[in-house]
Amino acid sequence: MKPDISTATTKSPNTHEKRDAPLHLVIVSGLSGSGKSTVAKALEDAGYFCVDNLPESLAIRLLLLCDESRDVRHIGIVADIRAGAFGANYANVLQFAHDQGYRVDVIFLEADDDVLIRRFSETRRRHPLAETNNIREGLRLERNWLIPMRDAATLILDTSGLTVHQLRHRILSELGEDAAIQFSVTVMSFGFKFGVPPEANYVFDIRFLKNPFFDENLRSLTGIDEKVRQFVLAQPDSNHSLAQIKNLLDFTLPRHDNEGRVHVTVAIGCTGGKHRSVCLAGELKDTLTSSGYATTVIHRDIHR
Repeated sequence: MKPDISTATTKSPNTHEKRDAPLHLVIVSGLSGSGKSTVAKALEDAGYFCVDNLPESLAIRLLLLCDESRDVRHIGIVADIRAGAFGANYANVLQFAHDQGYRVDVIFLEADDDVLIRRFSETRRRHPLAETNNIREGLRLERNWLIPMRDAATLILDTSGLTVHQLRHRILSELGEDAAIQFSVTVMSFGFKFGVPPEANYVFDIRFLKNPFFDENLRSLTGIDEKVRQFVLAQPDSNHSLAQIKNLLDFTLPRHDNEGRVHVTVAIGCTGGKHRSVCLAGELKDTLTSSGYATTVIHRDIHR
């Protein structure tokens, strides 16, 4: 049986736009190791449909399909040397997009050779053009090959001194999408007997609270029922625990948001995931929603 899910009312990216808004195409290109994957992930989080290294003919077909469907209005395409010659020069795609009246942004990322070489060394990856592992020669060839894309760029960004979070923020700010991503929180109740949720960023164990399961009048109910809620919340330790959890999250959630994280999962567990954790998860969800966070509550094991 599916877990019970209750969602706070939130807006998804771009729902305010008219369906007849022109397509927005963002082409991300640049040197290997300069941060293209980071930019693509940021675009996806902002609601863009992103694909990696499409040939020109397929890229144009993708634009036509999206334009016809009217469902996708924001497209990101990573185009670089890994896809061969068509990744180095998207001239036909750019011309087609401009002719169709689309909004077009071309982002070109680069960095100092020494920085790129260090990044390749740290990740133990091989440069796609580096024969006999000569990364510096591979970068020289790549720079020459990507000259047409660099010349077409609307934004050229040196990422040598940028962290992943700084690069993400810079790109979204340049595109006017920094406000489109709403930081969100999922509060999940669960039963330890069924395992700790692997997606949880925080796990709180509340098995020290008195268990309604041992009250025959409450056993068949759940933490959503008022009688169980009264039983759990009448315990001083319940309110003290909620206050302590809220104090911690008041400190950490804004910092997660500032670092570029878009979602945090807070898990609250009791033995079976039916009574105590359900009650406290619901209370925490309401508290976080009142604090302005887009919050969802999931009762993973309530029907087990």
